[in-house]
Amino acid sequence: MKFLEGLKNKRYKQNTCAIVRNTLHWKFDFDLPSIKVEVNEPKYISVDDVNKLIDKAPTLLEKTIMNFLFPTDWLFVTYEDRFNAIMMS
Repeated sequence: MKFLEGLKNKRYKQNTCAIVRNTLHWKFDFDLPSIKVEVNEPKYISVDDVNKLIDKAPTLLEKTIMNFLFPTDWLFVTYEDRFNAIMMS
């Protein structure tokens, strides 16, 4: 318990302290109180940024991967149309 308090005093994040607590609890069977884990809102990038990223990709393979990872305006386009658009660029 003092070890976890020491981590908190050293300003480690709550999530880090929770991982240490869970490890001590499950691996070594220590009976420790649970620590609440904070889950932040995910950060999103804009559609314009995604399009810029795709345009900056140097190779056709990288553009293809980007198009499948970030389907911005491609949601209702068939795979054949995607393939033709990629081949034309």
